[in-house]
Amino acid sequence: MNNWVGLACISAAILSSVTVNAADENFDVYVFTNAIYDDNVFRVANSAEALAQSGTTTRSDIETTFGVGANVKIPVSRQQFNVDAELRRTHFNRFDQLDNNNGELKGEWQWAYASRASGTLGYEYERGLTDFFEFQSASRDTVVDQNFYGSAKIPVHPRWTVVLGSNARDVGYDERPELDRDTTAIYAEALFQTRAKTFVGVRLQENETKFDNNGLVSNDFDESQYSVVARWNVTGKSRFAASLGRTKRDPRNAESGEFSGGTGQVEYRHIISGKTLVDFKLFRQTSLVDEIASLVVAEGAAIEPQWKISPKLAFRGELRYEERDFRGSTNSGRSDDLLSLRARLAYRLNRALTLNLGLGYQTRDSNVSDSGFDQTRLSAGIRFTI
Repeated sequence: MNNWVGLACISAAILSSVTVNAADENFDVYVFTNAIYDDNVFRVANSAEALAQSGTTTRSDIETTFGVGANVKIPVSRQQFNVDAELRRTHFNRFDQLDNNNGELKGEWQWAYASRASGTLGYEYERGLTDFFEFQSASRDTVVDQNFYGSAKIPVHPRWTVVLGSNARDVGYDERPELDRDTTAIYAEALFQTRAKTFVGVRLQENETKFDNNGLVSNDFDESQYSVVARWNVTGKSRFAASLGRTKRDPRNAESGEFSGGTGQVEYRHIISGKTLVDFKLFRQTSLVDEIASLVVAEGAAIEPQWKISPKLAFRGELRYEERDFRGSTNSGRSDDLLSLRARLAYRLNRALTLNLGLGYQTRDSNVSDSGFDQTRLSAGIRFTI
């Protein structure tokens, strides 16, 4: 509750401090409401599991969210300050024990020093309800995720650039304190620009994750990543980026999962026209999957199209497939396949009013009994910019 009050106070202070500058396009305040029909709120496999988890065989519900938000951009000479904030209240029609306050705040300073260096310094805060992928209880478990981050891009030669960065992340759960953790990461890149304006280089990253409430078995771990990176504007309509390397995870206790192997991500964007583009992604990475304290290795692919159908109507979609291999002793041998589909239409009636419709579907197959599920979500909303 204190975190929520803090978010509200910070957001209110930000909004009040910049209201005097609301006369230009760098300041937007908006209110909105969304309604979502979810046919499987707790991600259960069948009616029997639903009865055991929530006391009823009913799996569906309608959740309604009301909120207010603001987007602020403050340019100051060569610097720019950005603030994005939302405060939300979500109500469930049937499972009202899940009613919750949620929201997010992001503040970022995009800095530049002469022509020699530039970078970012920022803070992100997000509070929301757990997504019930692994939480086998029909009670409210809110998650608070905070992240401080910074980076610096330093040209050291007409063709060489060094990038340095760090972030400190804190994640806390209301109902599952054993998952509360702090992660600190530092990274460095050395990039060479070719005559074709292609960047190639190397990236080194070190992560340390500590859990606040380790039990008999510590889930703390250190992780090192070494990668070759490339960024290439293939044509005026094609962009390519890749990071391919090796990750080594050293746990404090081997039961939480050791790993040493290839990881990386490949992204390709193709701009079909000025109104249509498609992003393609391939990835393999180590993960905590947020609700699992031990090691999970995830690999998969995604296709994300965007289409501006008309000046007022826009479409965004995503088709994503992912395989999750559980390596820690708690879930050793478990393997999940996830397939998700999302589509969203946004129609802007005028400068102030936007309507949106959404469809989401996901399915999980697992070699563990009763861990699979199917879920469909239908949404409709309206946003009014003041």
